Parts: sequence; C-alpha cells; structure tokens
Amino acid sequence: MKIGIGMLLNMMILSEKKRYEVVKAYEVGRIPYENIIEYDLDGDEFYIAPHLFCDFSKNGMPYEEILYYLVGENQKLRKENKRKLE
Repeated sequence: MKIGIGMLLNMMILSEKKRYEVVKAYEVGRIPYENIIEYDLDGDEFYIAPHLFCDFSKNGMPYEEILYYLVGENQKLRKENKRKLE
C-alpha cells in the first residue's frame, strides 16, 4: 500500500498531432508506508492539513515513483509525453 501526495501544475505534452499543448495535470508522488516515520493529523499554524514525516532514503526523496494525471480525466501520462513548464 502506498500514499499519493500530489499538486496541480501546468505541463506541456506531445499530442497525437505531434504538437505540444499545455494541459493541467496532477503531479503525484507515491510514498510507501515503510518510508513514513510519523504523522500529525492536526497540521500547524500555516497548513491545517495532515503532515507526514518521511524517511528520504530514495535518492534524497521519500517517493517510490512520481506519476502525472490529467485533470478531469483518469488518464496517466506516459513519461515520454510529459515535459514540465518552467
């Protein structure tokens, strides 16, 4: 079992017409339970959402993998079709 932590961003993808287009997508980092050290369900004075405290043992990150999903669709983007906007 894994937990997904995500954020909304704009991305450029290569469409079937071989053109780039800007889309809204969620970037979701999947954290395995064994990397979660502790949690705080109350949050703090800045963010009232629950906090996870993780072991950053995978190349300095807690994530097992990072996935991208188009907003409004249940479609996962293939790695070769994604490119972040700066």
